[in-house]
Amino acid sequence: MADQPEPFDPDRLPSRLRIAEHERQRVLTAARQFRHAPTLSERLLWQELRGTRLGVKFRRQHPIGPLVVDFCCPRLHLIVEVDGPAHQQQGERDEARQRLLEDRGYAVLRVQAAEVEADLATAVEHIASIVKERARHFPLAQDGRGG
Repeated sequence: MADQPEPFDPDRLPSRLRIAEHERQRVLTAARQFRHAPTLSERLLWQELRGTRLGVKFRRQHPIGPLVVDFCCPRLHLIVEVDGPAHQQQGERDEARQRLLEDRGYAVLRVQAAEVEADLATAVEHIASIVKERARHFPLAQDGRGG
């Protein structure tokens, strides 16, 4: 995709995931573009995660500071990243992104695109088990909503 965000440089980030307004607008635009052009594996997985099918609400192509993550459940501080073939060449970048997110309290679950496409049910079962485990540590909001 020609309009991808700039390369990720963890040394360029402030200690918190706060960014300037012009950068925030750029990241929001990129997230919208990613939502309009999902990969096959992202599209398949979104059909299983959307709404509250797993008991909690996920967002897709969700901006967090200067980053855009594939799927995020803010209530559980859980991120699901779908790693396709391109991720084989960017392992160092992915590790830096993941470290940054984990330092901010997020758990990052990486699933392989090929596994999602070959056995969607197993991939969803794995995500559901992580959701169930994390839900024990993040109780429902006072109003009872799971979002």
